Amino acid sequence: FLVESTSIAEAVSTADLVKMDVEGLEASLLASIPISAFETTDFLVEIGTHENAKKIFDNFEDSGILLFSQKINWQIVSKYEDLPFSHREGSCFITGKTEMNWRLI
Repeated sequence: FLVESTSIAEAVSTADLVKMDVEGLEASLLASIPISAFETTDFLVEIGTHENAKKIFDNFEDSGILLFSQKINWQIVSKYEDLPFSHREGSCFITGKTEMNWRLI
């Protein structure tokens, strides 16, 4: 049967924050979203593999979009190894802002 669907870019176009836990599809979904969308929408992403971490890092490298990794105490990611490789290592915050705009207590 037919299921009505929409693109991920369209689905997140009006969101301020997106929590993404998509069981291995994170790299391809993030790559399909225009970089300009990350200037107005923040993403909290669970990354499941080394391969997806590398793809995500490569996708955002030199884009002006920042990745903050829970694995390194929410510091800015400087190499793909800084990203979590499974949910056990935490999440990744992706934003066009220059800092995470919530307080850590």
